[in-house]
Amino acid sequence: MDHLAGELGVRVHDALVGHGWVATDPAYLLTDAGAGELRALGVDVDRALAGRRPVVRPCLDWTERR
Repeated sequence: MDHLAGELGVRVHDALVGHGWVATDPAYLLTDAGAGELRALGVDVDRALAGRRPVVRPCLDWTERR
């Protein structure tokens, strides 16, 4: 799975930004703190970062309009 949407997606987005795991200005980026926390949860962050796709990016949720 590589996409979250709806109310849950917006809440996850807000939590990631609120906890400083994702920065949004000037661009969406996974922070060092976020990478560390995700690694602690067992996420293979290095593999994700080495891939061709962005790790995080903005996307307007049409159901939530944000």
